[in-house]
This record gives sequence, structure tokens and C-alpha cells, in this order.
Amino acid sequence: MLSRTSSFAGTYNGSTVTLYVNATTTFTLSYGGTPQSGGGIRIARRWDDVANVTTNFTDGVMPVVKIYNRSLAAEEVSQNFNTQRSRYDI
Repeated sequence: MLSRTSSFAGTYNGSTVTLYVNATTTFTLSYGGTPQSGGGIRIARRWDDVANVTTNFTDGVMPVVKIYNRSLAAEEVSQNFNTQRSRYDI
């Protein structure tokens, strides 16, 4: 269940994109392409610049944003979640 205090994390390990909500895997997608480098970082927005405010943006607040230069293991996602969760009553 998503709430205004949900925690989101996304990882890409070179072959699979994984979305975690509150440290639980909620979506996986096999991806074999080469991610683009350079340009801006988009958070809570589509990667392809299609302007559609009903699907591109979130009305939530993102008090903690971390960007890594490697894919995190599920255990690391869980550890990060557990470190921050009490601050936001999750």
C-alpha cells in the first residue's frame, strides 16, 4: 500500500531494473540496453520527456535522495530503509 510516507528505491544491475517500495520488491523489468549518460537526473518523472502531468510527477515530498554509482543489493536497500523509516513514521 502506498502512502504519502512511502519509501522508494530503484536499482539497475546491468540487466534488471528493480523498484522497491518500503524495502519490498514491487516491480522488476529485464533491460538489455545501454542507459544514457549525461544530462539531468529525473526523479519522479518519465525518462523520455513526454509531458503528461498526470503520470510524470509526484505530489509528494522527497526529504532523502541518495544516488549511488553502483547497483545496491536488496539487503542494502533494506538497510537504508530501516535507517530512515522512524524519521517518517513508516
